Amino acid sequence: MRLHGRSSFPRTLAALMALLVLAGVAGAWRPPVASAHPLGNFTINRYSRIEPGEAGIHVRYVVDMAEIPTFQEMAVIDQDRDGQVSGAEHSAYLADKAEELRRGLNLSVNDRLVPLRVVDRELSFPPGQGGLATLRLRLDLQGQLRSMAREQQVYYQDANYPQRLGW
Repeated sequence: MRLHGRSSFPRTLAALMALLVLAGVAGAWRPPVASAHPLGNFTINRYSRIEPGEAGIHVRYVVDMAEIPTFQEMAVIDQDRDGQVSGAEHSAYLADKAEELRRGLNLSVNDRLVPLRVVDRELSFPPGQGGLATLRLRLDLQGQLRSMAREQQVYYQDANYPQRLGW
């Protein structure tokens, strides 16, 4: 049955198609994702994983500096002030910083200090926000255990960057 001499089906179909296209476009649009440090761009985050084993005790230690501390640290790294980190600057900073950070880690087993030695290290500069770099330093440290008793009491303290916010 037609009222007014025309069918409303084509108009309804066109409106429905427009609505579906609009819904598809709206569903495909996603707001940009900002990946920043969870506590802000001023943080120095630290992570330690302690793994006792047959050969001793292994510590994986990671320092993750947000954009602002990385910018500040670049004054120490870029010795010739040319805005680039050369291979020599990279190596010198990594060696010095690894030793400094190692001294800030205290590990004892059954109330005996376990000296840690650096067995591997890595330094990288992942991209951060606003075109600034971040700094990530990884150390693998090893300590020798005197005995392999069934139960060990382990005490570990990271005394690096105590004044800085981070996790």
